Amino acid sequence: MRMPAGLKVGSIVELTFLDHVEDGPEPIEFTVWGRVSGTTKRSLSVECWGYSNKVDEASHGSHNIKSFTIVKSAVTAVSLLKKAR
Repeated sequence: MRMPAGLKVGSIVELTFLDHVEDGPEPIEFTVWGRVSGTTKRSLSVECWGYSNKVDEASHGSHNIKSFTIVKSAVTAVSLLKKAR
């Protein structure tokens, strides 16, 4: 799956991917929506629960951020909903 042009940290995305299934015959497709927090050659990390501003994040720490890292080879669709500022 080719990632869309303009996708970078801070972008808002809808990401559909194949997830593993314990004791099942086939993977199941799931979707996550959120802000891209990191990207590597093999994976993409998306925060679906994050602070609205850096001041709150600095004073409260990162323990309240919910992040998912998805292997790019499992991605079946990705929509760039909003480009990073």
